[in-house]
Amino acid sequence: MSSELIPYFITVFALAIYPGPTVLGVVSLSVQGDRFNCVKFIMGILIANTLFVIFAAFIKSSGFFLPDYLKPMIVIIGSLGLFYLGAKMAFGVNKARKNRSELTLIKFNLSNDSFLIGFFHHASNPNTITFFLSMFLSIVPLDESFFKNVLVLGAFAILIDAIVLSIYFMFAASIANLAFDQGGIVMKLPYLAVIMILYISISNFLNAYLDIMNYE
Repeated sequence: MSSELIPYFITVFALAIYPGPTVLGVVSLSVQGDRFNCVKFIMGILIANTLFVIFAAFIKSSGFFLPDYLKPMIVIIGSLGLFYLGAKMAFGVNKARKNRSELTLIKFNLSNDSFLIGFFHHASNPNTITFFLSMFLSIVPLDESFFKNVLVLGAFAILIDAIVLSIYFMFAASIANLAFDQGGIVMKLPYLAVIMILYISISNFLNAYLDIMNYE
């Protein structure tokens, strides 16, 4: 797993800082001056991420009950999921860069609890669960360090999200223009994430395929 750690860390950071729907929601609430609800919105996002990590770890841990010759199939499934996500992101980012109107601030109706809005807003994003599930299936080995590795990778992703969203929350007005600048580096970070995701998916797919061939 060590060879995938740096690509994983880079991917998590790039996805966290990119002004997608989650970041747009935080910036919108902060700019509107609704800071209390913004904090609750962020907490809902982080709780959703925590549940995603637990769910992904639970699905991956079921592989302990499989015979050794089938375990590489879990990695292949995760690798294919990552490749799908990387390809989907590549097309989505390119479309968003061509259509600046997609990067506008969101007006939230906070008639309901902002914590629940943040939770369901993030939990309804299929890319998030696809990322955690595919990444864990692909890169976390089923060995005695499994739960420790899950804890480290999951905690890192949640911590980075918390730090980045807090920065957007505290400095929303001053960094909004920088974040939404089509020619700025922030808008190019998803391409870095796409490269890292595709690298992890292809390398792990090939390694798992070779493991299957060796069993034969």
